[in-house]
Amino acid sequence: MKYTISLFALLTITLFSCKKDKEDHEDFSGSITVTAPAENSTITGGNTFLVTGNIEGNTEMHGYMITVYNQNDQTVVYSNTLDSHSDVYTLNETVTHTLSVATPLRLVIEVEVDHDSESLTKEVLFQYQP
Repeated sequence: MKYTISLFALLTITLFSCKKDKEDHEDFSGSITVTAPAENSTITGGNTFLVTGNIEGNTEMHGYMITVYNQNDQTVVYSNTLDSHSDVYTLNETVTHTLSVATPLRLVIEVEVDHDSESLTKEVLFQYQP
């Protein structure tokens, strides 16, 4: 009898402790501001450039990923992931590349808002000129 009561208590605690409370769920709102590179700008020379800006949310987010794509063939020029919980991130990323010809690029910043697949994305198109 004690075993049955203990098992029932354990199951009850487990079921109710893992349940999300819909009333406590706050709709996410946030923004990604990219200060560099600017939309439609041209980066000239060198094998590095900076990605700067801010990510802000009204709740704790679970990290972000920065990816730079070559628009000609959609290959990844650069990618980095930050897995850190915060409601504000400051972007200050040095992108290292091996480009040697004029190339249209696309910067994509993806923020993981929560583990339920809610996300926030920002894209910036710009050019590289050697």
